[in-house]
Amino acid sequence: MSEHTKGLLALFRDGQSVGSSDGTGICEVWPRDENGFPDSEGKANARRIVACWNLLHEFDTAAIEAGTFADFIGQQVYLHEIENANSGELRLSDVSMQLMAAGFAGKMEANAAENYMEFGLFHPETGHITLTVQRAEGLTPAQKLSAMTKHRDALLSVLDWTDEQIMEFISTAFRHAQIKGDFELSDVRDALNMIKARAMSNLEGEQS
Repeated sequence: MSEHTKGLLALFRDGQSVGSSDGTGICEVWPRDENGFPDSEGKANARRIVACWNLLHEFDTAAIEAGTFADFIGQQVYLHEIENANSGELRLSDVSMQLMAAGFAGKMEANAAENYMEFGLFHPETGHITLTVQRAEGLTPAQKLSAMTKHRDALLSVLDWTDEQIMEFISTAFRHAQIKGDFELSDVRDALNMIKARAMSNLEGEQS
């Protein structure tokens, strides 16, 4: 099979034909009107051919034909390192990462994922894999679990009071009752909140 025309394409004769930018390899476009000139659809086809050709002219035709555009992008990322060119040129790998970021962001928003989200993926070279996408300022699942565990332990410690703490709670509740002239559940709640605040203060002191 002979090689295709190299380089970029351009439109000629007011969009009636397509050829290489140096003016060689001219191809006529269709459909045409009753006068034999490309109609609006023919000119639109020519414009699209040039745009698609120029976008992908650096890549092998067989790779482009192999599957969907997503398949093509994925294969290029797999074959080439995902990094910026030193010259600042925008490589396909950069575009693919932008597409991935946009896709992940859309999925997170659609699923109301405020911090992170797990994606199940498959690739023939690795099999099934799980990818976790997380906001840069967010906590990992392990970090969130650790923080929740510490808070739970701090609250549970309130239940393991010493005799002195129990007496402190009772005296506080009754002191509130004497001031108000009665005794309500809110007094108990206030006393518990005071003990809880002390436990949380101790937790913060350990973390600092």
